Amino acid sequence: MITVLKGKTDIISDGRYIRQNYSGNAGMSVGGTGDVLAGIVGALFCRTDAFNAACCGAFVNGEAGDVAFAKKGYGLLATDVIEHITDIMKQ
Repeated sequence: MITVLKGKTDIISDGRYIRQNYSGNAGMSVGGTGDVLAGIVGALFCRTDAFNAACCGAFVNGEAGDVAFAKKGYGLLATDVIEHITDIMKQ
């Protein structure tokens, strides 16, 4: 079982290993960004193991949120984060 604690610093654990993700920002504390994270992790889980999918998903979600925050500020919505996922994945 994998646990992802979404916050200022995301914490990802499988009960044995712990990883921290520092991407993301306070503007992402709106409804729906956790759902975006779950969708990213679920999609990545189709291609890799659950722990790596969760770690990578947290990073991609945070980076996309950082881009959205730079453009929208504290008024960003979860859909603004979604718009930048593919750009982050291409990097």
